[in-house]
Amino acid sequence: MYSICHKKSDGSFVNDEAKEKYEQLQAEIGKTPSPNEAFVNVFGKEHPGYVRCMGLGITPSQITTSTSHSVRSMSSSEANEKMEKMQAEIDRLKKRDSEVDMLKEQIAFLMQMQNSRDKQVKLFS
Repeated sequence: MYSICHKKSDGSFVNDEAKEKYEQLQAEIGKTPSPNEAFVNVFGKEHPGYVRCMGLGITPSQITTSTSHSVRSMSSSEANEKMEKMQAEIDRLKKRDSEVDMLKEQIAFLMQMQNSRDKQVKLFS
């Protein structure tokens, strides 16, 4: 969830600090038994009246359940869109791969033809 909230639409992080925190979090997840413990190790313990990772001035009362729900559904629709794009890319690459295989076969055939012609020319020379 952290990476979704701290990345731009092009996939780059909003700033260097966000990228560093994300990298620290990924490293901690590998070291600790639970993701929650890794999160606490990177971002610190919770403080009353403060919402972690949301910037200054955001309070818990400003973050409502409906907002959380819309963020979840938005990320789900984004995930579906990304999945469709990836599937289209896979299909395109499979088609290109088969075209490359066909071209390789054609090149091998042409090379074989050229070699047989070269042999015939040598015989008649």
